[in-house]
Amino acid sequence: MPYLAEERPGVLARLSPKVNIKQTARMALGILIMYWGLVGALMGVLHSLIGVLVPASGPVSPNLVYSVVTAVAGLALGWYGARRLPLARRDVWVLSAIFIVLFAWTLPALAA
Repeated sequence: MPYLAEERPGVLARLSPKVNIKQTARMALGILIMYWGLVGALMGVLHSLIGVLVPASGPVSPNLVYSVVTAVAGLALGWYGARRLPLARRDVWVLSAIFIVLFAWTLPALAA
């Protein structure tokens, strides 16, 4: 049974009853995917710049400076997100770990 506008819990109470939640969720997912692609493009440009400006390789990464900076940034974002979203703490740390693995290790390894 659909909720009336006054009976809808939380954020749903602020939305018009005519808003289709599935369409809103699809739009939000599309925006998140777009931002993830933008982050990937920016990280690729940063990887190229650091590789040219500060060439240093290590046992784990062909671009050690980039890997360390990216891992520290991922941990800092994970720490901030875990503090701001205590109910999703585990999810935030999982996303942070995925970010670190993809951008701090996989990107330099594939670019080499």
